[in-house]
Amino acid sequence: MKIHYGTVNHNRVQTMDYYPTPDYVTHALMKREKFEGVIWECASGEGHMAKVLEGYGEVKASDIKKEDWVYGRKGVNFLHSNLKVPNIVTNPPFGMALDFAKHAKRCAESKIALFLRLQFLEGKERYRFFQDKRFPLKKVLIFSERVTFQNSKLDEDGGGMIAFAWYVWDRAYMGSPTIEWIAPR
Repeated sequence: MKIHYGTVNHNRVQTMDYYPTPDYVTHALMKREKFEGVIWECASGEGHMAKVLEGYGEVKASDIKKEDWVYGRKGVNFLHSNLKVPNIVTNPPFGMALDFAKHAKRCAESKIALFLRLQFLEGKERYRFFQDKRFPLKKVLIFSERVTFQNSKLDEDGGGMIAFAWYVWDRAYMGSPTIEWIAPR
């Protein structure tokens, strides 16, 4: 399978699938979920999320990009990696969210937290994916206000158009997933 990371093709228009995560988004997760052991931020970009995570513990950061601005290890294709770590926390490329979630379950030993569109809950394939009891979805943390991304078209317009949430999987969790709301700032 050939993987195209970093761009999404919309009617021949190439756009970067790169939305730096605002600090408050990562802090909101860390205030609501505890992670023991190393956290791998596997789509680190410039390190917005990884730098916040470092305030909570040990972090490994990497990205498939090789440019000088990449924070952490450069040129690491997460989807082709075999690295085992206790936890994975990232904002994956939107067009590859399910691929990232599936692969994260192969790499993470304890927990996974992915910052994704709320719409990720929909779909026949994702329905089957969410039925996994070996590494179950523990909770969905929904942002009550739309997230505005840094350095993006969304930021220029003054607000996001899409609802986002943190999806947290926990290998030790038993039961149905819960929903929590993150209050507006």
